[in-house]
Amino acid sequence: MKKITLVLTLLAFTFSFAQTPEGTWKLTPQAGALAVGPTQGSAGWWQNSAGDVTTRACLFDDQYVFNSDGSFQNVLGTDTWLETSQGVATEGCGTPVAPHNGSAATWTYDSTANTIVLNGTGAFLGLAKVFNGGELSAAGTTPPASITYTVTSISSTNMTIDIAISGGWWRFLFTKEVAGLNDNVFNAVKMFPNPAKDVVQFSKHSNEPLDIQIFDMLGKSLIAHKNVQSAVNTSSLRTGVYVVQMTLGTKATTKKLVVH
Repeated sequence: MKKITLVLTLLAFTFSFAQTPEGTWKLTPQAGALAVGPTQGSAGWWQNSAGDVTTRACLFDDQYVFNSDGSFQNVLGTDTWLETSQGVATEGCGTPVAPHNGSAATWTYDSTANTIVLNGTGAFLGLAKVFNGGELSAAGTTPPASITYTVTSISSTNMTIDIAISGGWWRFLFTKEVAGLNDNVFNAVKMFPNPAKDVVQFSKHSNEPLDIQIFDMLGKSLIAHKNVQSAVNTSSLRTGVYVVQMTLGTKATTKKLVVH
């Protein structure tokens, strides 16, 4: 009887800490974080490259926030990845457009069915254009009021999401932001001022060498410096938005830089 009681207690403890998507997530900054193919989990048609993490930094820094009160937010910042179906001439980074601009939404998670349902026109995971059974293909097309995603795997740090479209499947890989879990480059390096004009300053709390590379929004490298000690001259950059890749030892990350 004592053994049975112990087993039931352990089971109750396990289920009380069952993993849910509650928290803040970002697309995993690696090749294959976005992939589409003819079958679930396949990347036979397309997947992002490692370089796309830089050229599409406006997408990889977007946050997908599952709040504890059941509300959901797409936190897109000043720019995100836009598709032609959203009214732009060519796909690329730009100011978020309605309804894919962080409009109010809610979320529900079914751990038995392994599904996440987002309720709210414009709410999405991964790519704004993807919905159950298809993709938005024309400007002005109204997205559905609700989207259901398959949760293929979920842990305290990583989540794999699949969704079926017409004749194929999209897959999105996410990493959870956990405060204090990692001493990452965002915490180890400070970049200022931002917006900047002629000079950008960098400070670091590490003895590891800091390498800096600045790209335009098309992915062209414009400035590159190794073992940066403090300042980088940016007077050659025109007014606009750029991507700064910072490598500290073996760690790397990107930040957006506004030049005026």
